[in-house]
Amino acid sequence: MKKPLPLLFSAAVALFLPCGPAVADDVRLPVTLNGSVKRAATAKSKLEADFQGSKDGSSIRGSEAGAGPAGRIFGPYHVVARSEIQSGGAMETKVDRGAMRLSRTSLETPYGKIHLNSPLDTDQSGRQRFRGHGWLLVPELVSDDDKGEEPWISDGSNAGTRLLKDVHPTGDSRPREFNEIDGKVVFSADDGTHGRELWVSDGTRAGTVLLKDIQPGATGSQPQQLEVIDGVLYFNADDGIHGAELWKSDGTPEGTVLVADLYPGGTSESAMPRYFRKTNGHVIFWAYNGIQWNLWRTDGTGAGTVLLANLKLPADGNHMLALGNDLIFTVWTESTHELWKTDGTTGGTIRLRAGNFYAKCFVTIAGGTYFIRNNVGTTELWRTDGNSSGTIFIRSFPNANLWSMAALNDRLYFGIEDGSDNSFDLWTSDGTHDGTYELHPIIDGFSQIQDFVPVNGELLFRVNDSTNQYELWKTDGTTNGTALLTDLPPAGYSADVDALTLVGDTLFFSAKDAEGDRELWSTDGTAAGTRKVGTLMNGPGNPAVREITPFGTGVVFSANNSGASSGG
Repeated sequence: MKKPLPLLFSAAVALFLPCGPAVADDVRLPVTLNGSVKRAATAKSKLEADFQGSKDGSSIRGSEAGAGPAGRIFGPYHVVARSEIQSGGAMETKVDRGAMRLSRTSLETPYGKIHLNSPLDTDQSGRQRFRGHGWLLVPELVSDDDKGEEPWISDGSNAGTRLLKDVHPTGDSRPREFNEIDGKVVFSADDGTHGRELWVSDGTRAGTVLLKDIQPGATGSQPQQLEVIDGVLYFNADDGIHGAELWKSDGTPEGTVLVADLYPGGTSESAMPRYFRKTNGHVIFWAYNGIQWNLWRTDGTGAGTVLLANLKLPADGNHMLALGNDLIFTVWTESTHELWKTDGTTGGTIRLRAGNFYAKCFVTIAGGTYFIRNNVGTTELWRTDGNSSGTIFIRSFPNANLWSMAALNDRLYFGIEDGSDNSFDLWTSDGTHDGTYELHPIIDGFSQIQDFVPVNGELLFRVNDSTNQYELWKTDGTTNGTALLTDLPPAGYSADVDALTLVGDTLFFSAKDAEGDRELWSTDGTAAGTRKVGTLMNGPGNPAVREITPFGTGVVFSANNSGASSGG
């Protein structure tokens, strides 16, 4: 019997509760928090925070960003809060705005407080970074009908967009982490019998099958961190004997094997390897030893899997750069950030910069390789050749934040949040101080510019303003050529564009239509060439498109399948 969600929070916080599927029992999830807060003498304080957690097949990912009291860091913040809950038989993504509160020792979220590992400094100006932990009480979402989140496939046409297979006919398989390997796509899914395991598909219904039952029974091996390198899929999985350890697969059952038990001790001790990357002919990754995360190397054999260095996890697994024979990344030491590189050897694993050096958004143009450094109270543009002496400061942006950076015609493009006037502007740079300037004042008020993608000679990107959430913009590198691509859907609604995925000259993405249903869309970079792809659901209902991934000449993705029939 379904139970109503208890009243957990104040009225202001309760506005953030997900809506949609019916709510059953609540789920208590352990979460970790990473974030920062910036205080200026007279300007409003700025908050950025991300939290995530999982337990027994349920998970939450969330973020908060916004402005708070002027001249101090504690008190209410007006934030944009984005949360994604996976629990029970459904997935819910929610973006809302409202008031949250930061204290010296905790941060409010829509689902409760997260306690900070160390109290914030009440007197410190500029940016303070914080970490935290705690438990959040989130709703278990259950499907009201037999919709089911299942794998879909599309070649970009209406006729070529179809349900790949109803993996869990009586429920929700929730396909995740699609990866193409040897002309097939491998992903994790739960068919309701084997638990969450690896599946493989050749793009047809008959060819979509369970790849291997790594942990027999309904629990499943819970494969995670799937990454294909040189035709081999690396991931972590729990076979019920060794815990979550290092596995690999060539896309066949017999080629799906345990590589190494890095943290022996049975199911209670797990190395949880992650962030697989290739450098200098090696596959490197991070794994846990019960005390801290360490950097490892593997050639896909147990004997060839060796410890490289005692390093913490990278500060952000998405911000790592392959430069020549090296991989460059930022690590968090629990007291500061440091810039490191590795060529896959012990001797070649070297610290480039110490002392609060958080590098992200690496981009290479003709003038060199550039990145953004988050420093206390400022954002900086740097260049590197992969050596300490060749890592050079270019320009600073005081009291500013930057979310992403990309290249077009050997120029850099990035969005700058100017804390002095609370605006968000598009900037460009040729990699020099004097060649860096504002291109277009996108919008006043809280906003974000993210996820640049080159499409047919222009850059498309997402802009989140205080009115429309995320809409699709474009730039050709000129002020007049920078504008909203199209108002999608019509004025008065928010498209909340997400999951930008480029295949050839076509950009696929997820967006809401005028009914608020999250559908699959595509664009060639023009307003006329921007369209909703196919009809995913017969009758009313929200397909909730997500996990869009290139496959062949089209994409594979997850969506609800009510009323749909499998093809192929």
